[in-house]
Amino acid sequence: MVYLIDSHSLLYQVFHAVPMMTGPAGQPTNAIFGFANDMNRLRKRKPEYLICVFDPPGPTFRDTLYDDYKAHRSPMPDDLYGQLQGIRKLLEAMRIPAVEVKGFEADDVMATLAVAFAEQGHEVAICTSDKDCRQLINDKIHLYNARKDMMFGARELKDDWGITPEQVVELLTLTGDSVDNVPGIPGIGVKTASKLLQEYHTVDGILAALPAMKQSKMKENLIEHQKVLELSRKLVKLDCHVDVTIAWEDWKLKEPDAKTLLNYYTELGFNRLATELRTEVAKKMEKSKKQRMLFDMGDDDDAEVVIDKTGLFLEKEQWQGMYELVDTPQKLTDMMTALRQQSRFAIDFITQEENPRQSELVGIAISWEEKTGHYLPVRGPEKQKKLDEPDVLKKLKPLLEDASISKVGHNIKFEMAWLHHHGIRMQGVVGDAMLASYLLQAGERSHSLADLARRHLNHSPMPLSKLAGEGKFARRVETINTAELAQHFGEEIDISLRLCNLLDKELVEKKLEPIYRDLELPLIGVLMEMEETGICLDVQLLKDLSREYTVLSKKLEEDIFRLAGRSFNIDSPMQLREILFVELKLPKGKKTAQTGEASTNQEVLEDLAAEGHELPKLIIAYRQLTKLQGTYLDALPAQVDLRTHRIHCQFNQTV
Repeated sequence: MVYLIDSHSLLYQVFHAVPMMTGPAGQPTNAIFGFANDMNRLRKRKPEYLICVFDPPGPTFRDTLYDDYKAHRSPMPDDLYGQLQGIRKLLEAMRIPAVEVKGFEADDVMATLAVAFAEQGHEVAICTSDKDCRQLINDKIHLYNARKDMMFGARELKDDWGITPEQVVELLTLTGDSVDNVPGIPGIGVKTASKLLQEYHTVDGILAALPAMKQSKMKENLIEHQKVLELSRKLVKLDCHVDVTIAWEDWKLKEPDAKTLLNYYTELGFNRLATELRTEVAKKMEKSKKQRMLFDMGDDDDAEVVIDKTGLFLEKEQWQGMYELVDTPQKLTDMMTALRQQSRFAIDFITQEENPRQSELVGIAISWEEKTGHYLPVRGPEKQKKLDEPDVLKKLKPLLEDASISKVGHNIKFEMAWLHHHGIRMQGVVGDAMLASYLLQAGERSHSLADLARRHLNHSPMPLSKLAGEGKFARRVETINTAELAQHFGEEIDISLRLCNLLDKELVEKKLEPIYRDLELPLIGVLMEMEETGICLDVQLLKDLSREYTVLSKKLEEDIFRLAGRSFNIDSPMQLREILFVELKLPKGKKTAQTGEASTNQEVLEDLAAEGHELPKLIIAYRQLTKLQGTYLDALPAQVDLRTHRIHCQFNQTV
């Protein structure tokens, strides 16, 4: 199978289909993302050839035939134009050939390639939305809609236009093409042209039959404008003889340059695509190893390639780390002796819940040297050894409150908040991997520890769900074997330390260290204090207002039903549309983008109310009351902490 891609056509489709996206550097990336997804989908079909064809810059032979050819086309949007080079870079990494020929549009090049491949016995699918390419359809050549995953052949053409592929040029000659500014016969559209061709077969047949036709506006137009038909035919007919050399072997589909493609995905912030690529490569490496074991036991050329246990990443060197379970008083004493000698360490508090004010401590992870980590369990399975929480905190408190000892972590505001709630004020915070990553790459969508490890350390850590399970079968963390938790959280704190050490250097190199040190890091403590202080709420006042608003909204509801002539669900756009525009016959405003039905949004209701219609005015008032009640009066009291009688918000420095 051969897939020929009308690259600019597909680019426009994905640009408008995929919501606007930006990469870590703030660059638009949605078209590249959509294009990459489509290329990956097509690659999974295992075609023999996958070729992307581009329109060249500058004029083509059609511009010399007709000065106004494509004269009305709007220029390419800036955000799409800026992604063109990125598409070329993507295809190079994917090792997908990109073809363009000076002076010829992509359609002509695809026509030439399609005919050549078909003559060699290949099935050809042309991925395009351009109807000109329908003239190429035959038993070997079909059109393909990548967005809908649908093939379009002679049968579909007959169902749509009522003609054969041989008549496509005839039809387009008659109708012209408003998109490309190709002239046609005024008043003749696809339906009329189809009927004429079904009866007279060709344009020449239609012209020959003109004397016998009844007098009509169509006949007048055919007579008056028939001179444009020759030009139109030249403009719509594709050139199947473009001078393009087909690289039969070099253009065959090859495996992507995985390293380059992975780096490019990372550069653009395409984390899901990067993970999918790692998984794909890992599976192929595993299959390759098994084949070598069967057929060539002595081959160790790939010994440096290691497949991570998660199957998600290939590493050049196996991850190394020694992680200790500190679960006895003697081990704690030994660890504290070593910790007191350190000037910098990473720390992580593992709790039962995500709320630092309402979470019980499960364990503490500490690391002061890369490739090491220590886990201190204070809760765990009943028969396993654990440390005494008050004793651990008492021993750690002097170090945590010593500003001369540097502390780092990942989302360290949580640790500061938990400690603050337990009477310990952590001082000396000099690093937060999550915050450093955000400062360096604000456009990244994720700054989680796992994503940062993959991005910067070339390592995919095992998720906690591997130990705890997922969904309704997930176990609470304190029920998991402490030795297993020691390996998991020991690795995580090791990663935090390594990341902070690495990102500190990058912040200096990019001259962001002063902002990080003087603004962002001090702000962690300020935000933590704001969160802990909370916001005082007069719950009783809100409850009183809620009761008052309930009475008012009930009265409005009765008035609305009276004006409507019956009861209905006011919150249902469908029922409200029926009342306003069908039963009361009020003037319709704009339509909804999803269904094309008349809209009942705020703007439409305000316009109707301004015209003096009472019912829309009452509905606006009803919506305002119920929104205030649902969003604030009833919702806010439920957020109040029962111990502090305040609302404690979460303020994020990374978004």
